[in-house]
Amino acid sequence: MLETSARVIETDDGRRWLETRPRSACAGCRSDGCSAALLAEFFSTGRNRFPLEAGCDLQAGEEVVIGIPDELLLRASVWAYLVPLAVMIPAVAAAARLGAGEGWQCLCAVGGLAVGLLLVRGIVGRRLPQQRLKPRLLRVAGAAATELCQPQPLPADELAQ
Repeated sequence: MLETSARVIETDDGRRWLETRPRSACAGCRSDGCSAALLAEFFSTGRNRFPLEAGCDLQAGEEVVIGIPDELLLRASVWAYLVPLAVMIPAVAAAARLGAGEGWQCLCAVGGLAVGLLLVRGIVGRRLPQQRLKPRLLRVAGAAATELCQPQPLPADELAQ
């Protein structure tokens, strides 16, 4: 399970709005001579804000730990990267086989990539219930709060796949 910490920033109608802050892998060293942390800060997307349907009483300001299953991230990576390439490469090969020039081959590559991305969007949108793609509440930071809030179980169909 891939985990990260988040802060509850707002609650409304059974939903808790969480906010996470992206972390750089190298930001922990605090070295003065390294520019990687500076680049990571410069290209940072800021904070991520999203809703979480929690079955327990969370208050604004609480720290929680959320997560997604490792297998889900692996499957999403395969769909996002391999499928568009599997469409793009044959498109370019077909254009080259037909004697198209480099410009047409580039256009076929872009077209094949676009078709591959649309294909992924359509297939993943139909095959995966959106509930599977959402992060789950694993625990609330602090020992006393952990006893009050149980982690969200995985759906039965997700365990079988």
